[in-house]
Amino acid sequence: MLSNLPEMQNIKRHFDIGEIIASHQPEDIAQAIQTVLSKGRKKYQPELEKAADVYCWENEEMKLLDVFEKASKL
Repeated sequence: MLSNLPEMQNIKRHFDIGEIIASHQPEDIAQAIQTVLSKGRKKYQPELEKAADVYCWENEEMKLLDVFEKASKL
């Protein structure tokens, strides 16, 4: 389940994983859970693997180090 935030929407667009919840109301959360359960793991697995390759620590580490390097030059 993904919150309806811009970055979460971006992940959903790039990788068809999870379901965006309309709100944090129990009914909306329950509906998203039911959707995920009915689709099953096999439906999401290929996209989860693609996302894991992109959003792995090794890739994020380089971005974070770049931010620190730029900040140290200010």
